[in-house]
Amino acid sequence: MEREKKRDKYLLSSVDNALKVLDFLGVRDNIGITEICRGCNLDKTSVFKILYTLERKDYVYKTANAKYKLGVKFMNYGDQVAERQDLIEIATPFMQKLRDLCGQSVQLGTLNTIGRVIVMHQEKPDNPRSAFARIGFELDAYTNSLGKVLLAFLYPAVQKAVMEQLRFRPHTPKTILSVEVLGEELTKITENGYAEDCDEHYIGFSSVSAPVFNAAKQCVAGISIIFPSDPDFGNAELIQNAVQVAAEISRRLGFQD
Repeated sequence: MEREKKRDKYLLSSVDNALKVLDFLGVRDNIGITEICRGCNLDKTSVFKILYTLERKDYVYKTANAKYKLGVKFMNYGDQVAERQDLIEIATPFMQKLRDLCGQSVQLGTLNTIGRVIVMHQEKPDNPRSAFARIGFELDAYTNSLGKVLLAFLYPAVQKAVMEQLRFRPHTPKTILSVEVLGEELTKITENGYAEDCDEHYIGFSSVSAPVFNAAKQCVAGISIIFPSDPDFGNAELIQNAVQVAAEISRRLGFQD
């Protein structure tokens, strides 16, 4: 009980109340504000403000007769969550095989709309020197092969919009620091079908990455192998393995050349 009280002090009441309203609409659709107040045990002023904000952001839809429903954004989020869960489930055995083959960490990542890579899944070997990142960890796309491969295979208009939002800062002396240099590298990546980086995000670690495509021929993720920076490590073999595994995952997602 004491533990529960400690946890409650971190709850933000306005967010908690908004989530109560959304949870209630998930069970009782197409209802009016009075029913929502009663069902959530909230006053009318608070519920009105919550609904107004959610409606403005498309999380809630208000009908012509002043009834409320969950908005279209939840359809988008539902599709994204389902797609990503399917992707992780499909990718995991291939990533495990790749991890065992190369003895290094293998990551699956996607790109958000502001040009940051999100680590979705990771397979780490039993090796204390191997790289590690938390699931959900974000990093600047221009600093690593995974981010660069995801940028390279965006639709041109989307790529342009994302790159306009990038704010370059040096993570190491080797980090790319301009749109021009990044653009030249992205062109090479699309031609080669893979990306590389050496000490661009962390000194002492390099990576190679390859794109994963879905049935609609969209690049939905990237597979990356992270390994110690060493000229004798054998990048060519790692690139070949990453490209092959990414292609196998893509075929399982319905991609056809």
